[in-house]
Amino acid sequence: MREASRVTHPFLASLEPARVIQLAQEMIRTPSFCKEEKNVADWAVQTMEAMGFDEVWQQEVSPGRPNVFGRLRGSDGGPSILFNGHLDHNMVCDGWRRDPFAGEVQDGWLYGLGAANMKAGDAAMLAAMEAVRKSGVRPKGDLTIAFVVGELEGGLGTRAALAQGLRADMFLLAEPTELGIVTMHAGVVQVRIIVHGEMRHYTTRAGRKLHAIEKAMRIARALGPSYETIPPAPAGWMTFTPKPEYEGLPRLNLGVIRGGMTPAVLTWRSSLIPDYCEMIYDLRIVPGQSPDTVMHDLRRVLDGLRAEDPDLRVDVELVREHIYFPPFEVPLESPVVTTMVAAHREVFGNEPSVGALAPTKYAGADSAHMLAAGIPGVMYGPAGKFLSVPDERVEVDSVVKASQVFASAIARAWGMA
Repeated sequence: MREASRVTHPFLASLEPARVIQLAQEMIRTPSFCKEEKNVADWAVQTMEAMGFDEVWQQEVSPGRPNVFGRLRGSDGGPSILFNGHLDHNMVCDGWRRDPFAGEVQDGWLYGLGAANMKAGDAAMLAAMEAVRKSGVRPKGDLTIAFVVGELEGGLGTRAALAQGLRADMFLLAEPTELGIVTMHAGVVQVRIIVHGEMRHYTTRAGRKLHAIEKAMRIARALGPSYETIPPAPAGWMTFTPKPEYEGLPRLNLGVIRGGMTPAVLTWRSSLIPDYCEMIYDLRIVPGQSPDTVMHDLRRVLDGLRAEDPDLRVDVELVREHIYFPPFEVPLESPVVTTMVAAHREVFGNEPSVGALAPTKYAGADSAHMLAAGIPGVMYGPAGKFLSVPDERVEVDSVVKASQVFASAIARAWGMA
C-alpha cells in the first residue's frame, strides 16, 4: 500500500491526519439527536468561519433546525463540487459501555454516538475542504459543503436545500461505505398498519376474534420475516422486475409494534382484549417500485386476509413523518465515478470496490434526492460496520484515508492531478 505522505499535490500535502480526527471528536462531543441538531449546527458555523471559508450561511428547515453551508468560491469555471453530510444521529440504545459523547480513541478506533453514521464522514469532508483553503491554491470551481438536518427522516434537510436552489456539477456523500464507491442503493418506503379490535374482558365469549394484537400478528406473518429477500409475485407479495445488481432486495423490517387498550396503548389492564395495534414497516425497494406500488401490493395482501377473516379491521397508510427515498443509481462511466476511482487509487495504491456494494446498497440516503435534482454523485466514506450499535465506532485510519481521497478527488476534478 502506498502511503499518503508520498503523494505530493498541494491539497493532500495540506491535510493533517490529526486534524481530521479532532474535527470528528468535536462533532461527536456535541450531541445532535434527530430533531435536536442546533448545537452541532452552531459548531459547524463557528468552525467554518474560523477556517476562513468565503461563505458560511444557514437555512432554517424548521424552528431550531438549521442546515449549515460553507463554500470556497471558484475562479476558473471548473466543475462545482458539493459535499453532503447529515448532522442528526440515532438515540442512545441499550448496551453502551462507553460514554457515547466522549469521542474516545482507543486501539485505532474512534468511539461515539454518530461516529460512523456519519460524523466521521462529515469530518473527513470538512478537513478536505480546509486543506484546500490552507493550500493557498484558489479553487477552480465552487466547493460547497452542506451539513443537513433530518436525514434520518428521509432527507428533510437536503430536500429543503435543493428546494432553495442548491446545485453543483457533482456531489460526494460521505456515508459509511467501508471505503467503497457506492453507485446505487435501494429506495425506502415506510408504512403504518393499524389494526382495530374490540375491548372486552378476555374471559367473555368470542374474545379472540376481536384481538387486535393477534390479528396484527397474522398480517406480520403474511408479509414475511424481517431482513429476508422478498421474491417477486406470485412467490412473494411484491410486484417488481428482479435485476441481478439488486440481489437481496426488496426486503423489510418490522421496526415498531405497539398494542394495547385504546390508541394510547394503555397497559394497566392486561385482562382486557386489546382493541388497538400499530405496526410500522420500513421497506427497501428496487427501481420500478414506488410508494404507490408498495401500497397497492400491501392492500392486495390485506384484502386476501379480510376474505379469510371478515372481522379483520385494518387501516394502512404511508408514514408521512418519513420522506420517501427513491432508489439511486449513477452510471459507472460517470465522471464523478472515474474521478473517485482515480483518487482512491492514488491514496491506496490499489483499485477500489465500485458499484452495488453490500450492505450499503440496502441503505437509503440523500444521494437519491440530489440525483433527482440533476446532480450526479457517489457515496464514499469511512468504515461503517459498527454503525447504529452499542459502542458505535469507526476505524481512525479509514477516516483519515477517506479525507485524503476527497482531497485527491477535488484536485482531479479540477485537472490538478
